[in-house]
Amino acid sequence: MDFVATSERQAPTAIECKWRTDRFDPAGMKAFRRQYTEGKNLVVAQDVDRAYTRTYGDVSVRFVGLRDLLSHL
Repeated sequence: MDFVATSERQAPTAIECKWRTDRFDPAGMKAFRRQYTEGKNLVVAQDVDRAYTRTYGDVSVRFVGLRDLLSHL
């Protein structure tokens, strides 16, 4: 994971940045979510044209392009 976005009103958002989505390894995000079970999980990558979600065990991850990141926070 590269960043954690927090606010007083929302659970922490985990953000990982990748050049390509096929380089994403969910291990770090899953470890973070064992400690902080609530919040969004985002992967931001240049090869995402349209946002989509994948599930890794009990962790749901939203893949987004950089242009759409702010709308998903």
